[in-house]
Amino acid sequence: MTTLPWDQAELDLSPDELAAIFAIKGWTYGTAQCAGTPSAADLKTYITDMAELLARTGRADVYATGGRFKVYKDPELPGSYEIYLYVGHVPDPHVRTDEEDGTL
Repeated sequence: MTTLPWDQAELDLSPDELAAIFAIKGWTYGTAQCAGTPSAADLKTYITDMAELLARTGRADVYATGGRFKVYKDPELPGSYEIYLYVGHVPDPHVRTDEEDGTL
């Protein structure tokens, strides 16, 4: 397993700050590596695993459902990975539901 150079990362939130957000929000993991609220080390491992999957498969991105993360390999920046945190969604007011369409 490869380790990402976290000491060289340019992050707006450190792994410790991310772990604190998970703890405050009560977000948990249920993986082989972590059962419960993840620590900074757990999150670094999880993100590293997704980056390794990108490297092995050549895929453009990996989104781990339940993990709240997306890791993206930007072809314009081949020497790094972008990390996205999912915090929720806002409904599109222009999309009608089945109920509004009378199909339910």
